[in-house]
Amino acid sequence: MLYSDQHLLPIRDERLKRTK
Repeated sequence: MLYSDQHLLPIRDERLKRTK
């Protein structure tokens, strides 16, 4: 669970920054 949460958190942040 922790791994999934930590793995998704950075991915979402990176995707949001890439979109901008």
